[in-house]
Amino acid sequence: MSKNLPPDNYSSGIPPKIRSISSSLKWSGWIGFWVQLLTGVISAVFLIIAVLGSQPSSELAVQGTEVGIFFAICALVCLAVSIYFYFRYTKMATLLLAQNPALRPSKTNTIKFIKLGLLVNLTGTALSIVGTQSIVGVILVFKAIIQNPLTFGANQSNQTLILPADMFNITANTATVTAHFFGLLITLWLLNKIEK
Repeated sequence: MSKNLPPDNYSSGIPPKIRSISSSLKWSGWIGFWVQLLTGVISAVFLIIAVLGSQPSSELAVQGTEVGIFFAICALVCLAVSIYFYFRYTKMATLLLAQNPALRPSKTNTIKFIKLGLLVNLTGTALSIVGTQSIVGVILVFKAIIQNPLTFGANQSNQTLILPADMFNITANTATVTAHFFGLLITLWLLNKIEK
């Protein structure tokens, strides 16, 4: 028996439209899963470094950057949910090929599930952007407005430092925005393909 043949409970008599949707769900599911998983791991590593480095031994560190870490964590939770959704797309693709039509998810339910995944990615994108903007805003206020802009980033007495942890926080949020952006692109393409 060839590895390319479907299992016994699957039929080659599936309409071409359903086969096409199943194939799109399968490939977009796996691509979205791996792209978001890899960028999510990168973001999580940067966030762990930011959290560990945000406990400065000096009182010169910028205060208020914890908000960026909070939003980065929330965006990573959304990313984990989105990764689950992409995994579920691959399972829905398999169900669409079921010989028994009663086992196949309806087009309406499939579209609702994909739109819910789109909402998760939009929420994650918004949280990441807020996190990035909050930490950049805090750093900008401390360095450019409160202090002399000519000493930006300098380690002088009574000057607030921009720590590497702050930059890792920004990078973590930016990587999460990238992951959600790819998720949005894939989901929008998938919706366009299914709703035709």
